[in-house]
Amino acid sequence: MDEARHLDVFRKRALANGGGLLQGGAGSGALGIGDFIELISILHVTGEGNVQSIFRMGELIGNNEVEKRMFRLSAQDESRHVAFGVMHVKHMLETQPWRHDEVRSYFESRRSPQSGLAVDDTTSEALAILFGKGKKNIDEGYMLLLAARSKQFREITQRLRVCGLSDLADDMDKRRAEFLSGAAFRSVASN
Repeated sequence: MDEARHLDVFRKRALANGGGLLQGGAGSGALGIGDFIELISILHVTGEGNVQSIFRMGELIGNNEVEKRMFRLSAQDESRHVAFGVMHVKHMLETQPWRHDEVRSYFESRRSPQSGLAVDDTTSEALAILFGKGKKNIDEGYMLLLAARSKQFREITQRLRVCGLSDLADDMDKRRAEFLSGAAFRSVASN
């Protein structure tokens, strides 16, 4: 119900702003998930955590109180989803520690541009325009996007530690350092 409400609210806001419904990013329909713990790991711990970070940033850059409230309430919804996922994975690993490698493989199998927090995909360009409050400020928007992506890395790392996947969290710390030191800034500079 939360997700349906988010779709409805943001669709109505897009239509009210006069921009209409333009190109959308990749959806979650093609996740190809085999079992419940894989779903929880990929959807709740990773995906909804990333969305939560974007909603929090949206509250900061909202143009008016209506937009700020939309993002704030949506972030609260995502917080419940993320907490459910983290606690479920944590409990499962505490009670079934032999599944550690299996759960780790679920996270590792999703290292795509989207799960890798790329800055050069369609969604990221749209976010940079939003963060910069227009195309003329896209460079500033990309800098805010980099801050949001860095925050997403920190948050997924923390969630992985809470779940009991500190080894994977350490890998994420390394990926974050690589992301911030090189490819991300070169990508932004080329846009």
